[in-house]
Amino acid sequence: MKSRAKVFRKLLEGNKLFMRLCSYDALSAILIEQAGFEVIGTTGYGITASLVGQPDIGLVGYAEMQERSRTIVNIVGLPVDVDVDTGYGNAMNVYWTVQNFSQVGAAGVRVEDQKWPKRCGHMAGKSIVSSDEMLGKIRAAVKACDEEEPEMIIGARTDARSIASFEETVKRAESYAKAGADYVYVEAPRVSTKWGSL
Repeated sequence: MKSRAKVFRKLLEGNKLFMRLCSYDALSAILIEQAGFEVIGTTGYGITASLVGQPDIGLVGYAEMQERSRTIVNIVGLPVDVDVDTGYGNAMNVYWTVQNFSQVGAAGVRVEDQKWPKRCGHMAGKSIVSSDEMLGKIRAAVKACDEEEPEMIIGARTDARSIASFEETVKRAESYAKAGADYVYVEAPRVSTKWGSL
């Protein structure tokens, strides 16, 4: 299982564009694999909707996400990049989360900078933690990987664009990369056009 982290790292370090479709259960993961994709993600919104029929507003926690992720990892041969929401607490919680998701075979995890209870990235009413708090979470995730599976990928997501300026969002993204995240992405970016901000 752990060799899948190396496969994922090789994809990220390559110069080829690839798509990471997200699954919410074992069947959707099988379909993604059969369609020929090279890596699978998990979706917090999809898992929440399929488990409790509600939006992604922090109703599904660590245990449910880990169990669903385990079933996805076990049914496919592809690397699985797991959505671990905010890491379910502070830096110590993130350390524990990353260790345990590694043990169920996750090739990568991605942590976001929202406050708990979080919301789907495309919903209104989000709030974010301080940059310092998120940097502590990233460093804790990297430490857990170093101890458990050094090839495991750490992703960092920022939801700052919905709340803060473009400059603050870029500043956060850059600092997350410097703290050790293997990839960073900006959730729900807004684009200015002649019709206004999207």
